[in-house]
Amino acid sequence: MIPLSLPRKIGTLEYASSLCTVSAVYLILCLIFLFFTDRSLVPDMGENIKNADYFVVTASGLAGSVPFVIFSNMYQPSVPLLYNELQSKSKPRMRQVLIAGGVIASLLYSLDSIFGYLGVLSHQSLLDALLTKKNVLEVEYNSWAFNIAILALLFTVMTSVPIILLPAKNDFESVFFGTKTMTTKQNVIVTLGISVFCWLLAISVPQISDAISILG
Repeated sequence: MIPLSLPRKIGTLEYASSLCTVSAVYLILCLIFLFFTDRSLVPDMGENIKNADYFVVTASGLAGSVPFVIFSNMYQPSVPLLYNELQSKSKPRMRQVLIAGGVIASLLYSLDSIFGYLGVLSHQSLLDALLTKKNVLEVEYNSWAFNIAILALLFTVMTSVPIILLPAKNDFESVFFGTKTMTTKQNVIVTLGISVFCWLLAISVPQISDAISILG
């Protein structure tokens, strides 16, 4: 991830971010594909749709999900970077980009959760795993297509990190270097330092979802 995180302009990350998007979309398409085509997983689509509990609202569910949703939409640090890449720079244009991005992301999240849930209703063990772990990637689908989706998630994480690190490095530069620009050597050291710091936090927190909820 370090080599991908070294560029200082978001425009140079377009191929990495495109691969990230493709990998995430593949997971969603995989879940939809399994629901409609895998009869060993979903013997009766109509029965699964009929038996699904679509709206289960609990206090604990709200306490856990609302902060997570807020955290997922905290992309403000990237807004100035995205604005600078617009060919036509204006507030209305930037507003359109943010609204479109938010709607598309919400739609993808919804499809992921809906078909991930509907696809396991016929198998109590898979449903229990999903409800317990609350992560569709930890459900043991017996499918090569889903195994590819898990592998694609690795590329999703690797290619999304540079986009997250870029505003962090810009803030670090403005705080510690003022109006000066970091040299190539300093850029490498700062990139490595931030990455190692985040890695240490990740391995020291047993449930990252709890940390995300607190931050949200």
